[in-house]
Amino acid sequence: IYSGQPPEQVLARADIALAKAQTKGVNAWVFEQNDSEESLFGQQHWRELLEDIISKRSIILLHQPIQSIQRNMSGYEEIFTRFIGENNNMIPTDAVFAMAQRTDMSIKLEQLILEKVVAQFRNRSDQTTRWGLNLSSPAVQSNSFIIWLERLLLREPDIAALLIFEVQEQVL
Repeated sequence: IYSGQPPEQVLARADIALAKAQTKGVNAWVFEQNDSEESLFGQQHWRELLEDIISKRSIILLHQPIQSIQRNMSGYEEIFTRFIGENNNMIPTDAVFAMAQRTDMSIKLEQLILEKVVAQFRNRSDQTTRWGLNLSSPAVQSNSFIIWLERLLLREPDIAALLIFEVQEQVL
């Protein structure tokens, strides 16, 4: 289908849609109707952007309460990550995770997020709130990540007891 746009733009938009769909699971799909800033960048740009985010630790952690369905289980705060680029612009989270997976940087990104969570926990006066974090398929399936996570949790047993890890059922 001819869209009147240069083929590079159409392919770039298709590429970002594919990368996003791959992070959503088996048989997932994403429709990128309009050009967005992130679809105009190539893989090398994304690699550099991700390296910059990781080196500068340019993330913000947000949270929202999650209520348990069972009355005997207490709720927790689910952690959401936002990424900061140049000029303090927010970079779309789904695009960052998609391109991190595409460039084999998702595990480094998740390690950064977990380190930031632990650091924020240490600085909180309320040490009883439980926090939930999503772990990606590449992280859960990586022996080196699991070893790294185990060591992190063993160093911080008080914090480890308050963390909830969410994993997609398909990964299990």
